[in-house]
Amino acid sequence: MRRQTARATRVGTRRWALGALGVSVGAGALALAACGAGGETGGAAKEAKPASIKVLMGTAGAMPILDKLKDSFKAAHPTITPEYEETSGTAQTQQKVLTYAAAGTLPDVLPEHPNYVADFAGRGLLTDLQPLGAKDRSADVGDFFPGVLDHFRVNDVLVGFPWNSGPSIIYFNRTLLDRLGVKAPGQREKEGKWDWMAFQEVARATTTGTGSGRTMGFQQPNLNLDWMDAFIWQAGGEVFSKHVKKCLLGEPAAIQAVQFLADLHTKDRVVAYGDEAKDFPNGVESGKVAMRFGNKDQAIEILNASAQNTFKPGLAPTPRGRGGRANRDGPQANGIGKGTKELDAAWAYMKHMSNLETQKIRLAANLTTPVRKSAAKTTEFTKSLYDWESAAFWQDAADTTRNLPKPSRYTDINTAWRASFDKVLKGEQAVRPAMEDLVRQVDALLAAG
Repeated sequence: MRRQTARATRVGTRRWALGALGVSVGAGALALAACGAGGETGGAAKEAKPASIKVLMGTAGAMPILDKLKDSFKAAHPTITPEYEETSGTAQTQQKVLTYAAAGTLPDVLPEHPNYVADFAGRGLLTDLQPLGAKDRSADVGDFFPGVLDHFRVNDVLVGFPWNSGPSIIYFNRTLLDRLGVKAPGQREKEGKWDWMAFQEVARATTTGTGSGRTMGFQQPNLNLDWMDAFIWQAGGEVFSKHVKKCLLGEPAAIQAVQFLADLHTKDRVVAYGDEAKDFPNGVESGKVAMRFGNKDQAIEILNASAQNTFKPGLAPTPRGRGGRANRDGPQANGIGKGTKELDAAWAYMKHMSNLETQKIRLAANLTTPVRKSAAKTTEFTKSLYDWESAAFWQDAADTTRNLPKPSRYTDINTAWRASFDKVLKGEQAVRPAMEDLVRQVDALLAAG
């Protein structure tokens, strides 16, 4: 485990931003047997001949690690020559993919992000992995955390291998809690008492003071639906029906979750939002906010801020609701471009960039949490953690990660959700009628396709 330092490298501050992709898949699940924790021996497809492949690869903030990954692939597959094009930003990468597709020059290997996989499913931009899986058992799909892997299934068919994950977690200011005599979330979790009521209790107890000494309980979270879905799942609710034909945000469990979120803002007033947000511009990093909802990306930022603002940070799982614990994630993956002429080489590249060796490279740089169960047991993972992080808490987050299916009109659906929740926060509409109106809007969008 890493010792906490005054300033830490910012190599891992930003994730590699990835693009939007589509799939052209057949029915059925990918049948791959476990074999050696993501290795590339024992049943692996042979590279029949030297090959060159075009790889669209994200770069944001991690050039030294990219070089290590490229060198790792070159050493393992010397007969394959990748032609790398570096890209960053989900919107920019999405546009690049669409431009290549329109020109008939789709790269052999494409980055994937769950926000776009379903939207592009009908465009036929990704190769069906079923035939490759039937020949090659070395990919060890069973070693991936299921919740992470599920982000890259379309119609129950696996279309990508994840290499990055950052499931939900609660960061907190231990110094602030100690000063106010409030038991820390991590300790409550160890006692089996970290649930919504405990979360609310901590947030209320740490919202206190006036003027420059004022503190708040909870940092304004990302209110997009693919972040708030975790609260809905924790309440035992769902956002969509099983086949994403209907919106279920008007059901009792979902309404309970939305009411809880609204109360944190408007009744308990433990969240700095609206005009109050300017007094806490950096949330937990300011040293004046007790907790925040985040992922692995923020660990380095909170560490650096804690040194500057002299507080000790802490980490805890997200609280349990009536439906137990459930987490959201924004993992990233690679897939194979439809129509590639170098299928074996592209498969070898995609598989390598998600294997245990490359996981160790990313973990050592503190760029991700494990996407593989075997990676969670490595010294690279435990050594990458700061002294206030917990490997057990991160693994719990990975174990409880779920995927929110993204229908083709997801952007419009999220816009409608944000508008409805904003009305609730402004007191213009109560939660139940707001959600009932939202359901009608979303159902119409789903029906329109």
